[in-house]
Amino acid sequence: MKDNYGINISGSGSFNADAVAVGIGAQAVSAGGSQELRDLQEQVRELLAALRTARNGGEIDSDDVVADAEQLEEEINNDSPDKSRILGLLRNISSTVTQVGDLATAVQNAQDAVGSLLS
Repeated sequence: MKDNYGINISGSGSFNADAVAVGIGAQAVSAGGSQELRDLQEQVRELLAALRTARNGGEIDSDDVVADAEQLEEEINNDSPDKSRILGLLRNISSTVTQVGDLATAVQNAQDAVGSLLS
């Protein structure tokens, strides 16, 4: 049998990966395109929209929290998101929205996702 250093899929097989390496000495590094990261990015977009709505509706009275959320969105979309910076921004946001239950929950969910996803 001949050596095979590639990927062979036949029939009804499928292949889905963020990073793939084949062959001797090959290495694969994910560029952050995982579904979990995309889900987190969507979660942050939704949080930013909710914060803007809450600010405009008078539920929160701080423009700083929206600015922090905008920085958060920018950081989470970087090629190499900085976990410490993201968690710091989430802490800042959390301290402002503690009295707004659904926003506090959204921030906590984002913190949990960041903690498990980013290293």
